[in-house]
Amino acid sequence: LYNLPFTVLCEVHKNWYKTPNAAPRVFDTGGHQTGAAIILGFGSAADGPDGFPYCDIGGANRRVNENASLEKMVMGMRVKSDQSTCSVSNGRISSEKKTTWSYIQNSATIRIGGQTTAGSRHLFGHIRNFRIWHKALTDAQVGESI
Repeated sequence: LYNLPFTVLCEVHKNWYKTPNAAPRVFDTGGHQTGAAIILGFGSAADGPDGFPYCDIGGANRRVNENASLEKMVMGMRVKSDQSTCSVSNGRISSEKKTTWSYIQNSATIRIGGQTTAGSRHLFGHIRNFRIWHKALTDAQVGESI
C-alpha cells in the first residue's frame, strides 16, 4: 500500500447489529505521515443507518449505506491512479470521490481488526481472505458478494 493505485477486498462477518463503538475497524494504518491514514471499517450515524461499511483515505470518505444491516459481506476499497476512491460491499459500489492521498511512508503499519492494542475500535467480528492488489480492479472484479 505504498502508493496508488490499489484495491483491498476481504470477507467480513460482524457479530453485532448495533455498532459497538465509534467506528469498528476492518483495517487501518498507523505510524503514517499526517493526512495519510487509510481506514476500512463500519460507521454509525445518529440520523441514519448504523453499521454501514465505509472507507476513508485522505479526505475521501465513501459509504455503502444500503448494506448496513448485512452481517456477512465482501467489502473493500479501490483507489485509482487518478485518486478516485470508492467503497465496495457485496457488489455495491459507492460513488467516487477524489482523495488527496498519494503515498504512505514505508514505516507505516497495517492494523487488522482494531485500531490499537488496547482494543479501541475493535471489530468484534471475523475477517478472512484479506487481499491487496497493486492496481485498481474493475467494477466487475470488485463485484464479489457472499
